[in-house]
Amino acid sequence: MNRPALYHQFNDVQRYIAEKVWNKYYKWLQWRYDGEDTLLDVGTGTGNVLMEIIRPRTAKTYRKMVGIDVSPEVIEFAQNYYRSPKKCEFRVMDICTAQPLPEDLLGQFDHVTSFNCLHWLQNQEQALRNIYDLIRPEGGDCLLSFAPYVPIMDIYESLKDSPTWSPYIGHTDYFSGPLQRIEEFALVKLLQDIGFYNVHVQFTYDVYTYESPQEFSDHMAASSFFLKHIPASMHEKLMVDFLEVARRLGCRASSACGSKCQYTYNFTNAVVYAKRIPQRR
Repeated sequence: MNRPALYHQFNDVQRYIAEKVWNKYYKWLQWRYDGEDTLLDVGTGTGNVLMEIIRPRTAKTYRKMVGIDVSPEVIEFAQNYYRSPKKCEFRVMDICTAQPLPEDLLGQFDHVTSFNCLHWLQNQEQALRNIYDLIRPEGGDCLLSFAPYVPIMDIYESLKDSPTWSPYIGHTDYFSGPLQRIEEFALVKLLQDIGFYNVHVQFTYDVYTYESPQEFSDHMAASSFFLKHIPASMHEKLMVDFLEVARRLGCRASSACGSKCQYTYNFTNAVVYAKRIPQRR
């Protein structure tokens, strides 16, 4: 994401999705009888999902919670904003790394969660393999939520082909991983091939409505991975073109008299629950 403070203010869609998924599925997690669970949140961003949605629904006796993100800027924001309460920490880590995972995290977690992150990654299969390896070898589980398809992908694909924006974002390819437009049966097979068992996958389809073009624009700018490639002097122009493409693709609806304009965000959400096979000693 481009600006952590802005994202923290304008991430209503991400919060909406995460809260909806967590409230429905958190009981699926195999919580420890002693209440001393360890949990890792992948792509934690500014930390609000971990601290404001996950943590309040977890037993107060939990042993450790860690939020990781590849962006040093958002981790610094999370550390400063939440002051890392006891038993919680935020760390910079690339979940897509092919390098050995940190020893103090490898195989240390009863649960791994991830919300609104995996669809942005370029090496998605490696990320899933690393998630598997972060779960305790004795057995643990994960709850993952990502978007196999959202209209924003089509908007950026249109922009990156334009003469204005191609020099800046034409080389980027965020939407080529195996999770993009994946079918449910293929997702189950991918997870099973990695080693997960008891895999449950559910796709849901939802719509989030913004009350104004400005609200829509603010959210898209806050969550954009592309602004970092574009000079600051051109950000406003980018969002003007972004809104125009969104209008052409049907994301905008106006009232009959034209006095009110709303933008809609149609998305597919994939929810995954899976376990790591316990290793025999």
